[in-house]
Amino acid sequence: PKPFKINKITDAEVIALAAQNKGLMTVSTLCVKLNISIDEAKQKLEELRQKEVFITEVGENGGLIYRLIDGDLMV
Repeated sequence: PKPFKINKITDAEVIALAAQNKGLMTVSTLCVKLNISIDEAKQKLEELRQKEVFITEVGENGGLIYRLIDGDLMV
């Protein structure tokens, strides 16, 4: 399978969306906000997690939540 052309989604877009949402982001939220596929959203969040922009936590419902490490960005 071909990798997604993820470069159309900027790091800044994802970080800004998370900052507006108390530093939290899920795959499904990113999918809806940027009108991208679940796979693209997951790939982008994982890429940013590996770059130490996000950490992952398990939410109350058992789903994966990406938390922005830099708390100073919160709106």
